[in-house]
Amino acid sequence: MEVEPNAENNPAYQKAFSAYLILVNLFYYASFFGVTALTVDRFLAIHLHLRYQELVTHKRVVAAVVLTWVFSVILSLVGRLVPARKDKYVVFATIEVFCLITAALLYYKIYLAVRHHANQMQSPHSGRRSLEW
Repeated sequence: MEVEPNAENNPAYQKAFSAYLILVNLFYYASFFGVTALTVDRFLAIHLHLRYQELVTHKRVVAAVVLTWVFSVILSLVGRLVPARKDKYVVFATIEVFCLITAALLYYKIYLAVRHHANQMQSPHSGRRSLEW
């Protein structure tokens, strides 16, 4: 449709392009929030140890996935159907920056925990008693 002259005036082109942008934004947000959720899951797995299975249940994971997709649908529809305003872009940027900072901080904490565990395993006095007779 883009190669046709005056395609932007064609109502079918407008609808197809609008649907395309909504889908692109939907998958963008779903992917972005999925990566953030995966980061949170890894952090919880490392820091909760034995309580992880108790707190991260199948029902809660399904609820988190459904909420991620619902939130992604809402953001993609709002992003396309609400007229362009500065407030809208500030809200989107704030959400994205919050997710990026959260992921960065949690990965840093994961790195510290893994480094701590590695140092404990390499230490000659890691709490293991040798069996000397």
